[in-house]
Amino acid sequence: MQVSFFEIIDDLTRSPYVDTCQLVLKSLFKIIESSGQVLHDGWPLVLAILGTVAEQNEKYIATAFSSVHLISSDFLPLLPKGCLGMYITTVGQYGMQAEVNISLTSSEILWNVADFLAQHTPVQKGISTLSQPSIAEVVDVPSTATSRTNEASELGESDLPTLWLQLFFELKKLALLERYDVRTGALATLFKSLAKHGSKFSAQIWESVLWEIIFPLLTSIQHLSHTADTKGIQLELGESSGKAVHMMIHHSRDSSQKQWDQTIVQGIEGVMKVLLTMFDSMKNLNRFLEIWEFVLKHIGSTADRFSVEVADCAIRELHTAMSKIVAEQLPETLWNLSWEVLTSLEGVYLHQQGNNKAKPLQTITNSLSALHSKSGLSLKTDDLLKMTSLLLEICLTNLEDYKNDDGLTPLQNTTASLLVSIASNAGDTLGEKQDEPRRGPIGGDSVRKEGILAMCRIIALSLGCSSEPTYSTPMYNVDYLTSLAVYVMKKLPPLFLNSSPTVKMSLFGRLAAVLGFAMSSKHQYPASQLWKAALTTFEAVSTSVMETQECVPPDSLALMWQAVGDWVEVFLFPGQASLQSVETESYDIELVQNYTTLVVTQSPNVSRPIEKLLQLLMQASQQPIPRTKLAQFCTHTLFSLCTPVITHPMIVNIFTPQVITRCKSVIQNFLSADKANSVQYRPALLEVTSVLTELEHLETDPSSFTPALSTHSRTALRLLTQQKPGDIVSLQTQLETASTQTHLVELYPLIIQLVCSHQDELALLIHPLLALVGKHFLFL
Repeated sequence: MQVSFFEIIDDLTRSPYVDTCQLVLKSLFKIIESSGQVLHDGWPLVLAILGTVAEQNEKYIATAFSSVHLISSDFLPLLPKGCLGMYITTVGQYGMQAEVNISLTSSEILWNVADFLAQHTPVQKGISTLSQPSIAEVVDVPSTATSRTNEASELGESDLPTLWLQLFFELKKLALLERYDVRTGALATLFKSLAKHGSKFSAQIWESVLWEIIFPLLTSIQHLSHTADTKGIQLELGESSGKAVHMMIHHSRDSSQKQWDQTIVQGIEGVMKVLLTMFDSMKNLNRFLEIWEFVLKHIGSTADRFSVEVADCAIRELHTAMSKIVAEQLPETLWNLSWEVLTSLEGVYLHQQGNNKAKPLQTITNSLSALHSKSGLSLKTDDLLKMTSLLLEICLTNLEDYKNDDGLTPLQNTTASLLVSIASNAGDTLGEKQDEPRRGPIGGDSVRKEGILAMCRIIALSLGCSSEPTYSTPMYNVDYLTSLAVYVMKKLPPLFLNSSPTVKMSLFGRLAAVLGFAMSSKHQYPASQLWKAALTTFEAVSTSVMETQECVPPDSLALMWQAVGDWVEVFLFPGQASLQSVETESYDIELVQNYTTLVVTQSPNVSRPIEKLLQLLMQASQQPIPRTKLAQFCTHTLFSLCTPVITHPMIVNIFTPQVITRCKSVIQNFLSADKANSVQYRPALLEVTSVLTELEHLETDPSSFTPALSTHSRTALRLLTQQKPGDIVSLQTQLETASTQTHLVELYPLIIQLVCSHQDELALLIHPLLALVGKHFLFL
């Protein structure tokens, strides 16, 4: 009876008269509403009528859809089990319609159906061995009545897999529609259903859902994004004053391609949520590792076409995956694949133009920071080395962004801080617990070394040098790296100080070259803070490494000392006096003082560059105006190193003869300039004044220095002491032990000549020297 009745209804819906069709469909709604609970044999025909309208009669869609919606809300439990699949297919047909509200509501109806199926699906306690249908079988489910559709029995366990797959297949079709709102709703329903009800699925359902629905869906979405139109979308709302009024669309969705990019984001986030939520349910699947591999590779494939939103999502979800891999101790192959994907993504983002890359690069840094802080004890040496490499490349990225008080962009600040943190904590991160997963051998030294080398590269590149610099390497200022180089140089000393002697020895050559190169930028960029930071770091690093030199081979130690001395020389003497600035003189003095202290305080049992120190002090003591303060300081230092009370005898023996020779040269130069009235008179006067001032306080060791009396010195001494010429030999013998200021005897003839100078200030300096000569030597 019901079949015959609804066959007549079916015929009437095909009437060519609109009013007739509308009235029949409204009547069908009233029949379902009032008598749906007694429709048994009629349900297949009811669903067939509604499906035919969706396929063939577009103008009656809204009227027929009210019946579809009513069945979902009131009659799902009353549908014969053979009709539930027909109903799912029918809902999917309405979801494909042009009317957006009907399509969106269809997704909501499928969500209700998912809840209904879940109520009849038992929780899986193990991997089911029931035979499951394929997607091809599900797609072929007929939409018309069959011989079994009138069986109004409860859903059996064997019926559920087909219904679940059919439901997800319809959602997949909706998720690939051109309309953004519809596919967004369908994707949300799909992933929400999987996350909520997935624990009830058998292994076979999961295999089919993932490999035949979800993964092909993700691939199709990405393909459609690549081929989508990039032109802006304009939705016309109406007219105002004769002009079209368009809907305002957010810039992230104002083109078809951008909307598909948002769908890619939704797909990646959805599948990762499902993997994490259903981890325990899925981990026993035969292809579990392949599932994770596919997802990781899919995330990596998003770099094929750059989009800020997709890139940011890919990095966030990749970090989520890596954290899960660490936490669950998944196989090493997945961990290595994660690093490959991360490296490839970063490489693509780094080569993008403009500031669009800032957000994904910042996300990479945040992800690495979270991995390091939360999973540090599970990371092995190779992982930390990879982190260091990735962070270095991000640090070197040029972005036009605002800068903080340190002159760093937000990206530089977070990336450099993490780079320093990884290197600083390398010893704490590795090797403390030997039972941790994926822990390699103790690798703190190699991680710290790589971190310091990364900082060296930043410093060198800030001056345009891409390799290890030399004394003649040309430089140019790279503005966006200057503040970053200053930052890392401030962090270097404690990092280097806490390194092992082995690391210090292996890195010092590179460090000395880079820091020395940065120091020498003083001559080209005197206003920059770079060379000042380099100077401080250079002094700290040099002091630190020399404290461990006793375990260094002599040849290596000699090279280290040579590197320090050579870069000190480059810093002090650029070769062009015009480039010198009196404002930088205090830094010159500080460097000379620290270098001198470094050399003279070393143990006499190890090699020290005494001759190099002497050479630098001699050269610096002769600096012309305006570097008089440096010259005076170095002159004072030279004289102080000739004092046996405070200096090792070896140094005294080397310095004293050279200093006395230098005194002779200075006095003679002044006498010549004074006599010739030369333009060098003023500098010569400053030099001789400084020397005479120091001579008054110079005390030498008689056993270390004996004046070699020249003819003039002998004559002057004989006249002074009223001795006969033959007595001078015995006189010199007495002189060797007579005083700690025997050098004055050798200089006496030249000092006497200074008496003739018209400079009053020299007279004041000469007088005490002559008094000392008389005090110490007249008794002879």
